[in-house]
Amino acid sequence: MMRRNHVATPTFTARRVRGLIGVLTASVLLALQAPVIASAIEEIPPAPLTTTSLLVKMVAGLSDVDQQAVIARDGGVESSVIAPLRLHVVDVDTTLLEETQQRYASDPQVQRVEVEKTREAQGVPSDVDYGAQWALPQIGWDQAYGTVVPSGSATIAVLDTGVDGNQPDLAGRLVPGFSAFPDSSPTVDPNGHGTAMATIAAAATDNATGIAGVAYAGVQVMPVQVLDANGLGQDGDIIAGVVAAADAGANVILMAFSSQSYSPDLQDAINYAWGKGAVLVAATGNDALATPSYPAGDAKVVGVSATDSADALWSGSNYGADVFLGAPGVDVRAGAVGGGTTSITGTSASAAIVAGAAALLKANDSSASNGVIVGRLARNADAAGTADQTGNGRVNLVRALTDISTESVVPVGSAPSGAGGPFVGPYVAAANNDAHVAPGWAPTNTTVTFSTLYRPTGGGTVQHVRIKLPVGYTAISVAATAFSSGTWSTPVVDQVARTIDVQLTSAAATALAVGSGWARIDVTATTPVANQSGNPAEWRMQTFTNTAGTTGP
Repeated sequence: MMRRNHVATPTFTARRVRGLIGVLTASVLLALQAPVIASAIEEIPPAPLTTTSLLVKMVAGLSDVDQQAVIARDGGVESSVIAPLRLHVVDVDTTLLEETQQRYASDPQVQRVEVEKTREAQGVPSDVDYGAQWALPQIGWDQAYGTVVPSGSATIAVLDTGVDGNQPDLAGRLVPGFSAFPDSSPTVDPNGHGTAMATIAAAATDNATGIAGVAYAGVQVMPVQVLDANGLGQDGDIIAGVVAAADAGANVILMAFSSQSYSPDLQDAINYAWGKGAVLVAATGNDALATPSYPAGDAKVVGVSATDSADALWSGSNYGADVFLGAPGVDVRAGAVGGGTTSITGTSASAAIVAGAAALLKANDSSASNGVIVGRLARNADAAGTADQTGNGRVNLVRALTDISTESVVPVGSAPSGAGGPFVGPYVAAANNDAHVAPGWAPTNTTVTFSTLYRPTGGGTVQHVRIKLPVGYTAISVAATAFSSGTWSTPVVDQVARTIDVQLTSAAATALAVGSGWARIDVTATTPVANQSGNPAEWRMQTFTNTAGTTGP
């Protein structure tokens, strides 16, 4: 495999070609001996050395000389170093791997050592052009475009197979990047996956070419090549890419790849990037498994699952504690290498959509921190499936753009970092419920009684219920209520905010339990004078695990 190199940042060193010394030595010996043993059986050169890479993290406080001394005594050949993390990639003879790893593990100047792992791109570009970007109106993009005009700028670092510098839909949108491979360029994409991710997230819009990107204005793309032509990448290269992107000022880092192996060194790199203000987004994987994958399951990473046009979890999407948000991931239109379009199915496409949304939010509000941006995305997601399937729900771009809250939310990750979440905002209740509102349609400017019925399916017991009606509803009142357990208060109606709040009457009362608790609230109101459809017509159902209505499930 062609190994990695970094030519832009001096703290990274080029990886050395493996097995070269042994081959050259054998060739020289044969040349010297040829006149003497011309009639003898031809000597066969030894096979090239097979090596395995170790990630060696040194303890704090060591000088460069001290760190090199550790490698000299414990064995192997350093192929690269990520200086800000004190992390060295060391190539060792595979036959001596176990004993060499043990020497490093026993060295008091080594914080930890692990075998470098391989991670795989999620989603393979299709040859088929589906001719429609259904995912954009699904997330409310069409309501934001032409209405919300970002005044600032943001940069997405696309950690992938490279990004085609000749893709017409990315003309003028690329900034200098980084490649982990020697003699390669981040603006060359031998696979096509990276180009697809970049265009889904930030293709130029309204240019009569290709597709419209989620981040339709104010966003640039930094190509960071860490996966090879087969869509595979080594941890050392990925870690180097994360650090390089953070050091270059990327506001969003997209990692559309996954592995079921946790790496503390990759978590360190993610912590480093988060500390520099980056929003990190990753695909959960395409194995239809509930097992956490990484980096989606790492703390401070927005793990993204894939949904279909019906807002159901795509059959191939992973799910579980590593999911923080869902996004469309079936037949998502993307740009192809050299021009033209293709389509992507998989959590890669979903992650690219969320990354584009995060970048657009940053361009629209340059003062927003990474935690604030994550909070706005989470609080405003649409109800879709369960918390295990879509976390906080399916991303809603237009609502997130109009959110002015400065409350910060930091993803806690799956094991060993946490147990998923946090789950926040007005849509978490519906995302954790089976919910129904009837009738589903009503004439304008008419007084109608709507029946809302739902039950918790995840997130703990419910002690407070809030319903918010769409804009334009007036004369709101509650006709009747019914709950499966507990004694609940008289509903409080706020005509201005269009909300209805009901809570348990005491802490000792029995709350609505997951799997068995249900609530029915019949709401009478006058419908708007003009027709509504899509997201503006949606009712919001929110539940809380405390009676005050401040803590989400």
